[in-house]
Amino acid sequence: MVAEYISGIKAAWDVAKALKVATDAIDDAHIKLQMAELISALADAKLEAAENAETIAKLQQEVAKKESLFFENGMYYQLSENQQKDGPFCQKCYDSEGLLMRTYEGKAFIPAKEEWGIGQICRKCESVHG
Repeated sequence: MVAEYISGIKAAWDVAKALKVATDAIDDAHIKLQMAELISALADAKLEAAENAETIAKLQQEVAKKESLFFENGMYYQLSENQQKDGPFCQKCYDSEGLLMRTYEGKAFIPAKEEWGIGQICRKCESVHG
């Protein structure tokens, strides 16, 4: 969809450039002004189309990331393309900042159990899960 949008603008741009060359021989200031405005408008549309394509690609990546995540035992995990479980990732970092931060297993005080034990510790926020 976006590729057709961009290629359509590029085709219009090419036609406008060809028309500009043809109208340069004409000594009509009004036609030359309209051609300049057309080329300027097409250049703006081309830039906007490229920006929109970039935004769409980023949004598609975010959707794919969210669709591959699942929550299990207080942690986030992600399914890879070959359906392998990847993680665990910190629930606090993902819920608050959208970051997939890996955790490591270590000895820590686990507030939910009010005791020391083995838990998953976030490398960024140092939250203890488990």
